[in-house]
Amino acid sequence: MEAGAENNVEIMVLDRPNPHDGYIDGPVLKKKWESFVGMHEVPVVYGLTIGEYGKMVNGEKWLKNGVHAKYTLIEMQNYHKKQRYAILDKPSPNLPNDQSINLYPSLCFFEGTQVSVGRGTDIPFRFMAHHGQKI
Repeated sequence: MEAGAENNVEIMVLDRPNPHDGYIDGPVLKKKWESFVGMHEVPVVYGLTIGEYGKMVNGEKWLKNGVHAKYTLIEMQNYHKKQRYAILDKPSPNLPNDQSINLYPSLCFFEGTQVSVGRGTDIPFRFMAHHGQKI
């Protein structure tokens, strides 16, 4: 979005369901912890589709240097936030099913520690383990 805004190129987003849409949960990111994987002061589960999130980022002028993008959101037809939608394609190799997808926002905080959340196994984000410790 920043590159589009800086180069006067329109951004067009075809929206899609978010498995964590319609509810908000988790701590709000503190500014001092912003990074490539957490850029804005929003909760872990922010309750928006990716298109709605982009619209918010643009509208709140959260893009670098406050640039504003020409942003067009193509909304989904017959989409309801409270209705659950089956995820037909894995969003990531380590999110192979609805259970892993649903548990990810809670267990992702353990990544980068000595606690395993099952990446590389047949059941990622469905358990926690630590060598030599009972959890």
